[in-house]
Amino acid sequence: MQRMADPSPADDPGKALAAAYLATDYHVCQSPLGPFTIRCGEPSPPATALLAEQAVGQWAFITAENPGSVPLPREANAERMRQLRAAVEAAGYRHYPGFGQDPAGDWPAEASLLVLGIEEAAAAALGRHFGQRAIVAGRRDEPAGLVWLEG
Repeated sequence: MQRMADPSPADDPGKALAAAYLATDYHVCQSPLGPFTIRCGEPSPPATALLAEQAVGQWAFITAENPGSVPLPREANAERMRQLRAAVEAAGYRHYPGFGQDPAGDWPAEASLLVLGIEEAAAAALGRHFGQRAIVAGRRDEPAGLVWLEG
């Protein structure tokens, strides 16, 4: 796994994709603290508060939609998210619904889950299982980071 901070997208499709992921807004729709947004490179006080409430130290924001950054039909994405939710629940993690949204509007919003208490390696394994190129992960009082799952 490789955490990315701020790649230069010049002429490299992988860097351009990473830059797009870094620019994405990761919205948590429902939580005990209400809705909030996570951004890579920034700490998330609401996520930290949820971690403290659950007495866990880390979180991940994961989607199962559009594996390999290839758009799928709505029904296929919904089924993939159902499977992700079932896997997260079977593992016993507390989770909250959300979505990742490209602020420029060049890519459709993707349903996602904020998963509390999941270690980065386990979150990366889930992301890989669902064909994702990256996940977003964080720890208490630290900036959110993009975790690249390829190469």
